[in-house]
Amino acid sequence: MKPGDQPLLMVALDDVDRDKVREKADAVAGEGNFGYKLNLDFFIPTDEAAFDYVLGLGKPVFVDLKMWNGKRTMKAVMGYIAGKEGVKFSNAYCHGGVKFLKDVKEVTEANGTQLLGLTVLTHYTDEDCQRMYGRDVAGSVAMLASIGQEADVDGLILPGTTLHVVRDLDKLKTVPGIRPKWYEKQKDNAQEQIVTPYDAVRDGADITVAGSPVFKSKFTPREALEKILSEMDEAYRSR
Repeated sequence: MKPGDQPLLMVALDDVDRDKVREKADAVAGEGNFGYKLNLDFFIPTDEAAFDYVLGLGKPVFVDLKMWNGKRTMKAVMGYIAGKEGVKFSNAYCHGGVKFLKDVKEVTEANGTQLLGLTVLTHYTDEDCQRMYGRDVAGSVAMLASIGQEADVDGLILPGTTLHVVRDLDKLKTVPGIRPKWYEKQKDNAQEQIVTPYDAVRDGADITVAGSPVFKSKFTPREALEKILSEMDEAYRSR
């Protein structure tokens, strides 16, 4: 995938219950420019059958590791994940540093998986970022994105409220914290940095991530998925 391509929605199947993951995946299965996101806790304990089931649905998969570990550990974990056919995206923290990201990218690149550098989590506030990085949210994203840029990651993960900071970077831009206006629980899961699917794509997002609005709204999962995809498509056509 390249920056500027038709935006892709990753549906978050965030659950450790393997049967529920299958049920969620099946609930939205069908046509549309979307894929599935699996969280790190899905792999503890490793369940090869459940992993293969999601991969077998024929949609791109984003394995959301959010990892920052030693070189040997990261390369081993990423080698397993990226070695699976169908895993199109995975991620690692930008604050691990340039060398760290380059080491991880050696593995993902060899397996055809795109590495997304994670900047600031969407539940962080300016106060959180000041404490950790000595900058507000936007300043922290800019600093961490520069590390990802130097390491030549394929893309960046950032709050949609800060897309303007990376507007000129030729990188895939992934935005979690998607909250459509029709979703009743705008602030569920302690999300602080939220944007609508329309605003995310309008402001430059190539990939969006949504879980709760798909599975916890007043609509069926498939109806909610189609509404989000429609908003993303409208924004993309109006760019």
